[in-house]
Amino acid sequence: MSLHLTEEQQELQSTLKRFFEETITSEYLRERFEAGQAQDEQLLTSCKELGLFSYFGESEGEGHFLTLSLIAKLGGRVLLTEPLAYWIFASSYLAGNLFADSALIKEAFGESEVDSLLSGDTLYVPLCVGAASELTLTEEKGVPAVNGTTSYLAGCSGAKRILLLFPEGAFLTRGEVGAESISLEPHTERLDRTMVRHTVTFSNAPLLPLSSFHSSLVSLPRVLCAQELAGMAARVVEMTVEYVSTRKQFDVPIGGFQAVQQKLADMHAESEALGAVSHFAAWTADFSPEQLELASHAALMKAVSVVPKIIETSIQLHGGIGFTWEHDLHLYLRRARTLCALWAPSEEDYDLLLAAAE
Repeated sequence: MSLHLTEEQQELQSTLKRFFEETITSEYLRERFEAGQAQDEQLLTSCKELGLFSYFGESEGEGHFLTLSLIAKLGGRVLLTEPLAYWIFASSYLAGNLFADSALIKEAFGESEVDSLLSGDTLYVPLCVGAASELTLTEEKGVPAVNGTTSYLAGCSGAKRILLLFPEGAFLTRGEVGAESISLEPHTERLDRTMVRHTVTFSNAPLLPLSSFHSSLVSLPRVLCAQELAGMAARVVEMTVEYVSTRKQFDVPIGGFQAVQQKLADMHAESEALGAVSHFAAWTADFSPEQLELASHAALMKAVSVVPKIIETSIQLHGGIGFTWEHDLHLYLRRARTLCALWAPSEEDYDLLLAAAE
């Protein structure tokens, strides 16, 4: 199977790129974080009308996850204020592509919940247990439960349930988000103000185990994060090229100076390398699952190591304007630093990478 996008994927990419760029403007981002709006219902409705949720609920066709990863990448380009790709992954993608889990959800919560997942009317949000989590699994009378807290989870204010991805298994919360056993507390002081995040406290919250769990399910959100960071890097490189092509010093564009060209070349090379490895990781999810774990770790580790450096170099090349509140570059750096902190690889992750490469 070719690594290239199909005509359908290219058309979707073009449509979404135009939609996101027209909708998520610099003015929109500032209005969102100044208003403290938890969720943009109009934006979510527009995504439903575009058929994004229903498309991923269809089990027919190839390359579904690769297509989903394109949404994460395009969202990264514009600093999408909603975790759209993650919602789709935990909702319609889960219900439409993992048949055993779809049957479990139907049995536990009713057929209407599966239908609303496929349409996007009901949202689940994924939680990969990692650096920002202090959670423990327990079991009482054969029913698993979770206790503890996780910080900086995005998208939970609009979600009905949480999909928890532990190394030992995947679970859905039986109770709804906001119930007594699953409480939310918004982060009012956060580095990335373009996306609302919460601390979630679980108090002996009962869980529904998902039977089709395998290691690939944990790997998929890693790929989405890598693609999101890759989209941010690509857009920042474009912004820098545009700036140095028009900003003049000594009556010539500063892009003509060798020192600037060298930094731009390094930024471009790192961005393209990240784009290639993250695209390959998304491709393996559909067409080469035996390579997914290695590819997902490699893509995410590459992303967290290079994207902040790319943005910091861009700020330097923009000169004084790059350091101002009015320019958007600091918003990209804030999002990148937040994601890199949440997804920072541990020593165990490096061990897993080396083991997968053997």
